[in-house]
Amino acid sequence: MVRIEYRVNGKKVSPGGVAKAVGDSISKDILDDIKSEVHNIVKDMKCPKHPSKTLKITLNLIKEVINIKLDGCCDNFLKEVDKAIS
Repeated sequence: MVRIEYRVNGKKVSPGGVAKAVGDSISKDILDDIKSEVHNIVKDMKCPKHPSKTLKITLNLIKEVINIKLDGCCDNFLKEVDKAIS
C-alpha cells in the first residue's frame, strides 16, 4: 500500500485542496512583501501637526485586489502617506 500525503507550509492538505492551499500561501507571501515594502516607505514619516500620533496600515487581498486602508491623525497626513506609497 502506498500512502501519499500533501503538505503546504507544513500543514496536511487533502489532494483536492492543494491548489487552494498553494494559492493561499502565495497570496500571504505577496501581502507580507507588500506590507514590508509599505512599512519601509512610511516608517520615518511623521505628521507635522501631530508627531506623537501613530499611523495604522491594513492590507487585505480580496478577489485578487489588494486593498490598503490608512488610519491616522488627520487628512493632510493621510494624503502625504497615500502619495508616498502610490
